[in-house]
Amino acid sequence: MSQETRPALPTLQIPQDVIEPIIEAHVRDAVLRAFDGYKPAVDALIGQILNVKVNESGQPVSGYAAERAPKWIDWALGDALRSAVKKALTEKVDALRGKLEQHIAAELQKKNSPLAKQVAESLLKNFTSTHVLDYRLKVEVLEAGE
Repeated sequence: MSQETRPALPTLQIPQDVIEPIIEAHVRDAVLRAFDGYKPAVDALIGQILNVKVNESGQPVSGYAAERAPKWIDWALGDALRSAVKKALTEKVDALRGKLEQHIAAELQKKNSPLAKQVAESLLKNFTSTHVLDYRLKVEVLEAGE
């Protein structure tokens, strides 16, 4: 089957409180195998790493900022999902780029095209808005003889 005719993959929604312990257990087991014999210390370390509060960049935060900050495991899962979705969307748009360009070009050439009207209105709005129209006037007064 081609990509265009292939049915969409099913999407499952698994509650966070179900998936987090599973991920933590798998990570803990993998690290424990690597550090065989240091289970209590490694367990504590993994728990601290997975549960540290982080900012939007994944960097640890403390104090007031930590009250609403996500745990590192939550941030890491979200970041990985965002990256995967962005990659998939980019690949799909790249694959359809030629068709999209043809469709847009054809739509813009139609008389009374809603798309052409939107483009024109947007351009007009952006060229006439006060934050774009910023005039500067420089006046120099020269005295006679200078």
